[in-house]
Amino acid sequence: MDHATLIQRIFADLSSELQSLTDEDLKKLSGGDYRLSLRITRTRSGQKTSDGLSQDEKESLLRELAKAETREDGMQVIEDALNTRKELESVARFLDISVLKQDKVASIREKIVEATIGARLRSEAIKGKRT
Repeated sequence: MDHATLIQRIFADLSSELQSLTDEDLKKLSGGDYRLSLRITRTRSGQKTSDGLSQDEKESLLRELAKAETREDGMQVIEDALNTRKELESVARFLDISVLKQDKVASIREKIVEATIGARLRSEAIKGKRT
């Protein structure tokens, strides 16, 4: 791997980790009593992250959502696959969906469904593929 590609991968990993910080973590950092540190760890394919979901599991969930024909089907896929708020937040971040601290679990589910299935259904309706 050349130097430029390695640097690019490191920045992508760093960006991903920074995006996974919770509101509470950011508040701690802004207060000045905490500092950010880097740690180098070995990665394995399918390794679970702190939210309990691996990259592969998130991608698999997105494939299932892509197969869903209705928002209700998508909601069922999410309810079956994601058990905790932390898992929902992780998938939302993976999709670049903003999640507020005061968002309820149902609201996060709806945001994920709208960002995946809802967007596709609206696009198909505009193109005249669905009624």
